[in-house]
Amino acid sequence: MGKVILVFINLKKDIDKKAFEAFEHRVSKYNVHLRSHKSFKVLRTEGILGDEKAASPYDYIEIIDIESLESMYNTVEHDTTIKAFMSEFSEFAESSQFLVTEYVLSV
Repeated sequence: MGKVILVFINLKKDIDKKAFEAFEHRVSKYNVHLRSHKSFKVLRTEGILGDEKAASPYDYIEIIDIESLESMYNTVEHDTTIKAFMSEFSEFAESSQFLVTEYVLSV
């Protein structure tokens, strides 16, 4: 069964959000053609629901729907373009957390 990787991202302080979003557009155009990936979405956070004055704890969230962890690991291990994207990602991100999830319910 497929998995969904959620990536919570905080950018480095000196990073221009437009530059990061341009990078994400390049990544997404490549990822949609990978056999291990079903979909790739990037969300810019705007705030916390119910507390409009509070800042979001993250700048961006990626949602990566994959066939399986094994197929994703195989892609990452053998695809030089993905390796280059991962290296470039580290230039933008101050911190990030990658959570592996599975569907419980989809309506």
